[in-house]
Amino acid sequence: RSHAAKVPEFNEAVSPNGYKVLWGTNSRQNDLLSTRMLNKGDLWFHAHRCPGSHVLLRFDNGRGGFANEDIAYAASIAAANCKAKNDTKVEVMVAAAKAVKKPAGAKPGMVTVQQYKTLMVKPFSEGDEVF
Repeated sequence: RSHAAKVPEFNEAVSPNGYKVLWGTNSRQNDLLSTRMLNKGDLWFHAHRCPGSHVLLRFDNGRGGFANEDIAYAASIAAANCKAKNDTKVEVMVAAAKAVKKPAGAKPGMVTVQQYKTLMVKPFSEGDEVF
């Protein structure tokens, strides 16, 4: 048995077209997602100006880019895992992996995002039909 550090369990879902969606539930998980797990081609999501989960839409090299429904799905998960989750619509940031940076000495889960778009989405809730 190896004594490697235990990797925290991230929440995981699958987008409408089969892409993996990961998100953290605390600052340590958010930090790991945004600094270690984020790869080239992935998209990063976070509720705009609102505390919440960092959400990662995992790129799959064998397939083309993401469809709008995959992006909206991941954004709705970010909306559902933030302080504004009970609002009917939440503004969510979407950024390419390369735009997300952790400043030196920043607290866990704190990142800067150089370039992003925002989407208005309804927070995901169990039982929602996914498109």
